[in-house]
Parts: sequence; C-alpha cells; structure tokens
Amino acid sequence: MEIKKISFDEITEEDWTKLLQESQVDTLFQTYIWNKIWWEVFHEKGDLELLTIEDDEGLSAIFPMYSFEKDKQTIARVLGGMDVTDYQASIIKPGKEIESFQKLFDYAEDQDWDSLEFHFMPEVYLDTGAFSSELTYASRSRGVNLESGVQLEWDVEKDKPESESKYCPTPILNFRRLPKKAKISGIKDQGIANLLEHMRSSRETKLRKKGKKRPEGKAGKFIREDYKNPYLALQETNHEFLETENIEEVEGDVNRLIEMMKKNPKKADFFRNDFRREFFFREIAKETFKRDWLRLKRLEVDGNIAAMLMCFDYKNRFWNQRFHDLQAYNTGFDLASHSDGKKLGLGKNLFMRTIVDAVSEGYDRFNFLRGGENYKYDFGVRDDLLYSFKTGGTAVIHSWARDLSFNQLIRHVTDNPAYRLITKEKFVYPSQKKIPSDECEWNLYGQGAISKARKLAEEHESSLVLLHVKRGIGQLDLQADLYEKN
Repeated sequence: MEIKKISFDEITEEDWTKLLQESQVDTLFQTYIWNKIWWEVFHEKGDLELLTIEDDEGLSAIFPMYSFEKDKQTIARVLGGMDVTDYQASIIKPGKEIESFQKLFDYAEDQDWDSLEFHFMPEVYLDTGAFSSELTYASRSRGVNLESGVQLEWDVEKDKPESESKYCPTPILNFRRLPKKAKISGIKDQGIANLLEHMRSSRETKLRKKGKKRPEGKAGKFIREDYKNPYLALQETNHEFLETENIEEVEGDVNRLIEMMKKNPKKADFFRNDFRREFFFREIAKETFKRDWLRLKRLEVDGNIAAMLMCFDYKNRFWNQRFHDLQAYNTGFDLASHSDGKKLGLGKNLFMRTIVDAVSEGYDRFNFLRGGENYKYDFGVRDDLLYSFKTGGTAVIHSWARDLSFNQLIRHVTDNPAYRLITKEKFVYPSQKKIPSDECEWNLYGQGAISKARKLAEEHESSLVLLHVKRGIGQLDLQADLYEKN
C-alpha cells in the first residue's frame, strides 16, 4: 500500500464517489464537492493534507485532512470544519481499515504532527466495535509511543441536549415511529394529525419518566398551545409552502435565508464572526442543487417570505444500513413579515409541513443534524450520538452509559503483550446530583476525571489508562488501571 499527498485536481469526483459509496459511512458531508468547496473557502486555516492510499486493487482510502499550528503544536484535522459540517469520517474500503490507519500514523510520524483529530464521528463506529478495534489495533500493533506524537487517545465526549458543548447529539425522527390514523380535534390533514399525536405521545413519555403526575394533560396542553394552535391560526391566512425549483433562484433564496438567520440573535454571530461562511453557504447551495441534493423550502404568508428551511436530500449509509434522510441544515424566519408573526408559529409550521411531505414522498427519516436545540426534541426525536477522537498525549480510555465497545477495548489492552499493568488507583469525583444517572454527568465531570487520570499517569510514567466509571451516591467512583508499554 502506498500513501501520498495530492490536490483536489489529482482525483476525480467519480473516483471519490465510488469509494465513498463502498465505505462504512457515506454522508453528504464526506462528498468530493463538500470538501473541495470547504477548502477553497477556508483554506487560510492551514495546509491541505489530502491523503490517498492505493494498493494492487486501486484506490482503497481517502483521508481528507488539513494541518495547522496551534499553541506551538501541529495538528491535523479532518476537512469540513466544526462550524459547518455535521458528520466527519474517513473514506475507506471495507476490510482495509487497519492497514489504512497504520499508513496514516506512519505519515503523521514522518510529518512530525503532534496530534490527529477526528470530530463528529457517527455512533455506529463504536456500537459495532469496528472503529475501536481498527484504530486501537492500528496504533498499538506498530508500537507507537508518546514521543512519536501519535499515541492513541480515546476520549469519547458525548453531550445531551442541555449541554452547550460543541460535541452534540444528532436528533433524528424515524418515520416508522409515526402513527397512521391519529385523530385530533380540528385537524383535517391526516399527516399533521399523525405528527402531532406522535409529538404528544413522546412528550407524555418524557414527563412520565421524570415522575410528573397526570402527564397526559400537560402533554396535550403542550401540543395544543405550542403546535396545534399556530397550525390552526395559519390556516386562516393566505399562505403557501413552496420550494426553490430553478438554479437561477438559488442564490437569491439563500441570501434571504442568510438575512433571516442574521435577525436571530442566536445565529447572528455565526456570520458576523466569519464572513466566509456566507460565501460557503452560497457555493454549497449551488453545487448541491446541481446534484439534486438541495431542498430549499419556504413559507409565504400574504405573498411575503416568512420562513425558510435549507435541507439536504441524501441516502446516508451508516455501517450496513442506508437511510434516505431529509436533513435540516439551517433555518430562519421573519416575524416582521406578518402582523401576527408570533401567533402563526412560522418556523414550527414550516418544519411540520416539511416533515409531513417527507413522509408522503417516501423518505425514511427526518434528520435534524448536529445540535441539541430544544425545538428539535418537541418532534419526538431520538439521538444519534457523535464522538470525537484525538491522538497524542497519554491514552485515556473510559467507559460511560452505552459505550458498547468498552469491554472490547479492555480486551485489546489486557490481551496485548505490548502493554503491562503497573498499578490500579481508585479515586472519587464529587457530583452535584444526589445520584448521577445520565450521560450529562460525564459531560459535566468527566473531563476533571480524565485530568486526574492523566496526573496519575504522569506520576507513574504510564502511557495508557483504563478509566472505569461507576455511579455512587453523590459522587462518581473511578478506578484507573495504569499501563506502560513493554
């Protein structure tokens, strides 16, 4: 196998797409055009490290990366940026993962990179145990060490909706969970009725889990006041749900969406802090429209554009499953477009209609993409969690909640003759809750625990720590198994 650094001009979109469609993870954010445009717009961030691997059978892996300097360290990160890209994953032919990562680590050593970063990796990588075994075996079988700068660091950072961290879940509404013949007073549209009933039922379940009394009443009130009433109010107006149909209209409609987003205090800084994001939005909209991936929706009330929703139509593949997803990338609304803007629930109505239409058009799921904004959870979604992987420094492997592959990782270490157990240390990390019970606890306190484990590793000159996490009364009970390389 041979790894080499190329430019985008040295690989065709056709060859890139062919390998991507074979890869274990295939999303729009890994496509040739997405990465190419991102680099063209944000290239000042560093140096392009577009790496390909070929063997006797041809192209077997693509690592689209870039390198940059930070705090006197050289970091290599997957292309796409953490601000505009929702999934990141390497593009590798099945069965070639271990060899490919070995080649990547070799290259990283040759370049004297201090760290490799993989952000927003789909949960399926861990749930199947595939990515864990590939990366751990690839890094350890060669005997990489701290000095090489590519020691594996298995920090899995996961956050629930309440968290403001950049490591967020991906809320998804699977249409198989929707009822078929729901009846809600005053709602004639069967699709809307089905969606509202699903939302009510999901809300009821959440309230019940929290131990609330009479959740049915509260759930029903939630739906009536927040979604049913705005829907009924909109029916009294002259309104239309439309979609951009011509390439000539794309730039103008995207500009309108950007202006709406700027009016939202929570989104205004997104463009204000980096003007290049506007250009990226326009370019990616034009190119995805050409490939029939863009769905630019809008709600017009009395002839005025009141709300817009930028969606992507893509058949995502995660491990051995493909899902025809309609993905909500960004949205905006203008309350000033109508005198009753607040009463009409402009954004809510546009989401509801888009979801209902997606059901009738045969999509599998509505993917809200990365981010734990509260409104997404009103639709009765379930989270697909994303993970972050970094190399460099002392390896800390920890377990929490449903990290299904943690036991596999333990075996990779304990059965590996390259590592020797030095000692076991126990310590306690206090919790503000009486009984820590959810993943958010790890988000709040886990980083402190990792720091503690690293200090222990330094004291014992250990290069690898298995951090076992248990929930105690008012605390997290932890055990750090410290290993060194033979």
